Amino acid sequence: IQELIAHGDIDNFTLYKYGLYLNTAIADYLHIDKKHINKMYKKSPIKTMQDLNISSEEIMQLLNIAPSKIIKTIDLELVNQILAGKLKNNKNEIKKYIVINQRKWK
Repeated sequence: IQELIAHGDIDNFTLYKYGLYLNTAIADYLHIDKKHINKMYKKSPIKTMQDLNISSEEIMQLLNIAPSKIIKTIDLELVNQILAGKLKNNKNEIKKYIVINQRKWK
């Protein structure tokens, strides 16, 4: 709750990180309409890691790598890119992004 208050705003990143319940609970304190928060949440391209339109196994196959901590790093970058609106949560778009950026993970 303190992190949300310190952030001072509610956006796709805070909705993803803290979930709808905490964000709506803090909305009154931040003088943000709860209906607006609900609309943002409904429009959010991903709400949890499970909404990411590519699996860890697919990433490993695409990059020809074994299970490792790098998969989590890639997952987090994909989530951040999607939440920022820089990448669509579309399997083909995600695969292209991974292939283009694979050097920084290998």
